[in-house]
Amino acid sequence: MSDFGFSFDVGNNVINMLRDVAHQLGIAVEKIYPYFVFQQFVVGIIGVVAFFIMAIITLGGAVFLLKMFLKAQKGNGIDDDEYEDEDTRALKMMAYGFGSGFLFIFFILVLANFLHSNYIAMIFNPQYYAIKDMLLTSHQLIHR
Repeated sequence: MSDFGFSFDVGNNVINMLRDVAHQLGIAVEKIYPYFVFQQFVVGIIGVVAFFIMAIITLGGAVFLLKMFLKAQKGNGIDDDEYEDEDTRALKMMAYGFGSGFLFIFFILVLANFLHSNYIAMIFNPQYYAIKDMLLTSHQLIHR
């Protein structure tokens, strides 16, 4: 036996603690728990959709600017005319190159943020995150 007094019946302890907090607030845990679960599911869906929108925007913009860079490099850009000199073409190439590089880096940051988040887990296991959120909320209410 350990001297730490740790209970392996954590689930019942969490439910009892939540009932105590809910009783103090005058709300039944059974009424608020489904809302917490649904909220975690919604947060997961919003996070995944926001990631895909940002990924499409950043990758699409980066590919577009990279194509513009390659066209400017060859000298047959969209607005290429006989009056365009080498300096103007070089500036266009730099702008398109830096823009596409910036968007690729921004996409990598968006991807890293998404991989670090728990949005997919919130979709498939919202109960865990609901309990985690409830514990955090109850802890904040108790220690005001």
